[in-house]
Parts: sequence; structure tokens; C-alpha cells
Amino acid sequence: MTQISETPEVPDMGRRQFMNLLTFGSATGVALGVLYPFVKYFIPASSGGGASGVTAKDALGNDVIASEFLANHNPGDRTLAQGLKGDPTYLVVENDSTLADYGIN
Repeated sequence: MTQISETPEVPDMGRRQFMNLLTFGSATGVALGVLYPFVKYFIPASSGGGASGVTAKDALGNDVIASEFLANHNPGDRTLAQGLKGDPTYLVVENDSTLADYGIN
């Protein structure tokens, strides 16, 4: 019997690798498409950390610069400024001459 070195039903190795890549890419795209809404629903977005905040403004609406503010105010001093949405908020100078991480409404 004579044997054929390659059967016509089996694609060559390059074509097989390309078809595997297409199959894997399609499956990955579908899996990510299904996973995205699941993650957005069950894992809510973070509300922010302590590093973010709102810039304090003085009575005239100018930004309060911490270095200038601390140079002009003594420890324990509370000064009225504009906080969130323009609400009146007190800036507090701590005993170690730093601004507090909070404001008092």
C-alpha cells in the first residue's frame, strides 16, 4: 500500500495556529463582554480616597494657599472659608502648625 504523506483534510500548522488564534480571540472577547457588566454591577466604583478633596476658598472666592495661610495663622486658629458648594466651613490649624484634614461646618 502506498501512503500519502499529507492528507488533504488536515490543514498545515500555520493555518491551524491561525485558526486557534481566531477561536481564542473570539472566546476571550465574548468572555470579557459578559464579565464587564457583572464587574460593574457587583463591584461599585470607589468613592475616592483621602488624597482627593476640594480646594478651599476665602470669603472673596480666591484659593487658600496652605503655606501663606499657615504663615498668617496661629496653632488652634479657626478661620471661616468656603467649603463644598460654597458652604461656610472653618479651616482648622493644628497644634503642630499644619492644616487639619477636615473642615468644620
